[in-house]
Amino acid sequence: MNQIREAAPAQLAAMEFAFQDPRLEEMLLRYKARNYPYTLDEEQRQRWEEYRKQKLMGPNNGGYLTIPALFERLNTLYQQRETDQKQREILEELALYAEAIYPADEVY
Repeated sequence: MNQIREAAPAQLAAMEFAFQDPRLEEMLLRYKARNYPYTLDEEQRQRWEEYRKQKLMGPNNGGYLTIPALFERLNTLYQQRETDQKQREILEELALYAEAIYPADEVY
């Protein structure tokens, strides 16, 4: 784990590990995807996008809030009478963030 954390992104892309625990390979992929997405090869990018799609779009995503449910909730909060201008600005920023992380192959 220390080798991974201390490696430069370019080195990390080229390093190979013989993990005894098969979960560590998936953890390494997620670490690289979140921190250094440009280091992923095409197969890794596809795996990452599939993981993101499953988590963000559901329905069998382990109970995580899906993007459609998030947009619905943001719209509900935005339209409430007691929501002030500052709160609406925060909700708009959250919506922009959600759009930015939307899975690449999905159309909304």
